[in-house]
Amino acid sequence: MLLLDNLTYRTLVHNKDGELLRDSGEIKAESYLVAYLAHVRAALSDLDTQAVPDTASASQTLRSPSSTPTGEDWMRVTAAAADDDKGILVGTGTTAVTVEDASLVTKVIEGTGATQLRYATTAFSTIGQSASLASFTITRTFANSSGGAIVIAEVGIACTTTNTGGTPSKFFLLVRDVLASTESVGDGETLTVIYTIKVVL
Repeated sequence: MLLLDNLTYRTLVHNKDGELLRDSGEIKAESYLVAYLAHVRAALSDLDTQAVPDTASASQTLRSPSSTPTGEDWMRVTAAAADDDKGILVGTGTTAVTVEDASLVTKVIEGTGATQLRYATTAFSTIGQSASLASFTITRTFANSSGGAIVIAEVGIACTTTNTGGTPSKFFLLVRDVLASTESVGDGETLTVIYTIKVVL
């Protein structure tokens, strides 16, 4: 269960030789969306939650975790390489965030063509903790082999959850952030996005 108490994001751009070009530092993210809240409600109440927009802007009913059949997805954010439906996603849209956002405004899709990026896996760290802080990170790297620069302006986290119709491949955007400063990723360069989820006393 992804309970977001304190969420930050950080972007890193490296050149083709792996040298760091830019580091945004940690920036507070405050862009939790209605699909995130619906998943929290479903988990805490153990009730199905209706009228939740998926990334295709279709209304879905979320199963409660206890009613989700074994082997089907519930709020799964982990994503394999080349999967641009879930995990950390990036886009070029600059429209301000609203809690009703169901998708990135202009998602950059997986590939090597113009305006496309190659998506690596979405990886999770272990939990680090002290007396007053516990946290883990979600990280994904995007490689530009498109032949030109791509300006990234928005990032987000998406999951997959089985709806009450038994269809496992419904995707929901949990978080969307418009970057404080856009990141131009040149051909041969990589962009790494790191979300850190913290519980702080």
